[in-house]
Amino acid sequence: MGKGWGLNLSKSGLSSSFRTKWGAFGTKGYSIRTGIPGLSYRKTFTRVKQGDAATIFFLIILATILLYVAILIVWNLGRFAVWSTARLYHALKPAHTEIPQQAAADKQESAGALAGNTNTMNKMPESQ
Repeated sequence: MGKGWGLNLSKSGLSSSFRTKWGAFGTKGYSIRTGIPGLSYRKTFTRVKQGDAATIFFLIILATILLYVAILIVWNLGRFAVWSTARLYHALKPAHTEIPQQAAADKQESAGALAGNTNTMNKMPESQ
């Protein structure tokens, strides 16, 4: 395949490997050259036993449950933080806050209404 990569086909299936000047590394194991001609260290990976598969399955289920619980805790802490911030904001804000522009408009309206009321009160009825 080039540049140290290899593909091996055997009775047990297909496996890939990578060769370097220090040794070969593959999906089924590795071998390391020692520097002494004809002597190398080999290590093969063993297949998963039946008991190991059950343990791995149990660990995956346990990790999934722990992840779900962690997400649930973070979600509820976030909701509590938003709720408590809103409650604190409403508890600390002044009862009557006026917008300066709105207050000025309200004063002009009330002054105009008072002026209109005084004009109608000072007028004499037509019948007299």
